[in-house]
Amino acid sequence: MITIEEAHKFLNSDAARQTTFRTIARELRKFYVTMLVVDQRPSGTDAEVLSQIGTRITCQLSTMRRILTPSSPA
Repeated sequence: MITIEEAHKFLNSDAARQTTFRTIARELRKFYVTMLVVDQRPSGTDAEVLSQIGTRITCQLSTMRRILTPSSPA
């Protein structure tokens, strides 16, 4: 398992485009590896990376704006 804490700093759209995190998120299951993304602001995380996450656990987020990603329905 790969764990990324404060994901919005490492997995925002700009960073995800410049690194291999998008590819890692897509390809990990082929190698029986999972990625745990930990963040209090999932809306700041790249939508493509979040689309590859099958299970989400959301705790004590104060506003819907922090929870919803740009591609999420309101």
